[in-house]
Amino acid sequence: MKNPIIDNIPCVLLAGGKSSRFIINNIQINKALMPLKSYPSLLEYQYTRLLKLFKQVIISAKKSYELNAPYLLERESGLFSPLFGIHNAFLTLQTPHIFFIAIDTPLVSFESIKALCGIQNFSVVYAKSPTKEHYLISLWHQSILNAINYALKTQNYRLSDLIKNTSSTAIHFDKEEEFLNLNTLKDYELAVQILKEGSNG
Repeated sequence: MKNPIIDNIPCVLLAGGKSSRFIINNIQINKALMPLKSYPSLLEYQYTRLLKLFKQVIISAKKSYELNAPYLLERESGLFSPLFGIHNAFLTLQTPHIFFIAIDTPLVSFESIKALCGIQNFSVVYAKSPTKEHYLISLWHQSILNAINYALKTQNYRLSDLIKNTSSTAIHFDKEEEFLNLNTLKDYELAVQILKEGSNG
């Protein structure tokens, strides 16, 4: 069965992080470039996979990669916060809703993404698994722009503060492993194993 394409909401793949905990042989590695399944990189895996669901997928990053895709470049060079990418996406795309997903969450099912995109009367609709809240697997509405502007101006980059102070809601999902973050090499190895056994998209 072909997934119905979400054509009225763009998807922004957030890939502007530091990968600070992704260490191999004492060297910090950019996890976006790690191979996954039959793809040369996690970035290409995520981009190709999300294009099966969304009509428009854009990569938000500090610089463009070799992957031929549309990019939104974050101009803040020394500062790392997803808020810069989210802010930039709304200013550039000029669209009411944007679905954001972090580069390092490759196991999120299309069903979960569709559930999040189906609720549109909040500033932020985010995923919540049994043990944590996933603010970077979420549908955002442009009504939050003033709050983002204020957060950036006051240099409060905590997503939880921003989201808890706006009209947001969490959708609860039962499966923890679907929301695995590839923060470390161990997480990455676990994801590789899960993808080998399952058929996530």
